[in-house]
Amino acid sequence: MSLVPSKVAIALLAILLAVPLAAALATAEDVPGLSATLALDPSTATQTVDVSAGNALALFNGHVVVTKQTVQRETVRVSLTGTPWAWELTPDSHEVVLPSDEFDVQGHLTVPSTAAEGTYVVTVEVSWVGIDGLVRLDTGTLSLAVLHIPFTLEVSPTTAQVAPGGTATFWLTVRAGPALAGPLDCLAGDVSSTVQMPWLGSVYPLLDVARLELSPGGAETFALEVDVPVNATDAVLSLPVRVWVEDTPGYAREQTVTLDVQGVPVPRPSGPTWLERLAGDHWLQLAIVSTALVVGIVAFLGGTETGLLSLLFLLLPLFTRLRHREVLNQFTRGEIFGFIKANPGASLTSVRENLDLSNGVVAYHLRVLLREEYIVARREGGYKRFYPVDMQVPRKRVHFTRLQIDIAEKASLHPGISQSSLARMLGESKQVVSYNLKVLIAAGVVRVERDGPRTLVFPVEGASLLSEEEGAPAAESLDEGAPGEPRVPQAPSPVRLQ
Repeated sequence: MSLVPSKVAIALLAILLAVPLAAALATAEDVPGLSATLALDPSTATQTVDVSAGNALALFNGHVVVTKQTVQRETVRVSLTGTPWAWELTPDSHEVVLPSDEFDVQGHLTVPSTAAEGTYVVTVEVSWVGIDGLVRLDTGTLSLAVLHIPFTLEVSPTTAQVAPGGTATFWLTVRAGPALAGPLDCLAGDVSSTVQMPWLGSVYPLLDVARLELSPGGAETFALEVDVPVNATDAVLSLPVRVWVEDTPGYAREQTVTLDVQGVPVPRPSGPTWLERLAGDHWLQLAIVSTALVVGIVAFLGGTETGLLSLLFLLLPLFTRLRHREVLNQFTRGEIFGFIKANPGASLTSVRENLDLSNGVVAYHLRVLLREEYIVARREGGYKRFYPVDMQVPRKRVHFTRLQIDIAEKASLHPGISQSSLARMLGESKQVVSYNLKVLIAAGVVRVERDGPRTLVFPVEGASLLSEEEGAPAAESLDEGAPGEPRVPQAPSPVRLQ
């Protein structure tokens, strides 16, 4: 009898031990063998973001394929690692029901404006949500290049219609940010079209400026003119315009303008033939008879050498005077020509602002004055400047910004002032003052000396750099002409204040 309880106890103990063991074995068998593959969209896996204007979003896309060995519902999660920046994914988790499942994932990173320039690598991770935590299944990487492009580029209009033989004009505005240091280069690229035409190589783009000197926070508007040949046919042309910080091609902005060339010839209006018009128009008959009479007289006089010379002597000066008088008879054109005579070296922008005219009107009349040889154009630095044709054009002109004038004035008032004191006095950074000092040193206006760690600024004796309002001449050297020739006296050209 004493053995029975012992056997029952052993049996009960075996049953109690077998139940947890069976449950444990069942749980182990139910753990799925999961696998996942993550494929990131190549067009979004590598990006460049500009944070000079504020926070920027980096968008990316991917596709996830999941397989498992059982039909048990499992959860996979998508997340980003390796970045302190804010991010968001849709979806960030997915329930896998079928043995094979797939889904798209979209997300974005918010890159703050305070992010340092450089290339950042961020990991996209697909994980299984298990009993003991996350188990990584697959990963992908995002490469983000962060830039601080210190200026903006705007174009107006972006699309223009133009007829064969016509000119399309676009206006570009560059606005400098507070971090801009150094001049900007401007370039119009190659004209392209989806269909190649034999006349495409005769399309000539012309930028009003090739180089911009902008102070931090400044702005400049200039023109892009595109001439279309007379044999142009219907076409849509694209032309990129690129602006970048000199010596730093990575700091660039680009805009593309579009030209809609209307090359279909206008049909000739239907109407009576010239013979029908002649028969019913007595004034036309009289005009033809008079013309024939004049031609006969001219032919008679031109039959001898003496008559031909007399005819040319009488008529050519008359035609020339009429042509020139007609050019300036147009009020606005005469006003523009008068302004250039009073302000030799004026740019298109200064003419537009002082006469309160539109860009298109000024550009058109300047073309006429150039064609009829009333004025000449010279490229000086980054600007195209206009002079009366009968004056000697300055060989070299130096145009100073408002900040450069202020620096020169402070150096004149405080010889030996340090570069750091100049920066504090003008409310500018040391880098901005240093850059503008290099311009003034190259122009011979100031000089610097080293005093240990300090840079001291001194005015150059005899150099003058005062604004036009204060009555001083601009910093420039005029072409004196050949020895013995009288120098043409010219009014000093104004200092360009930007």
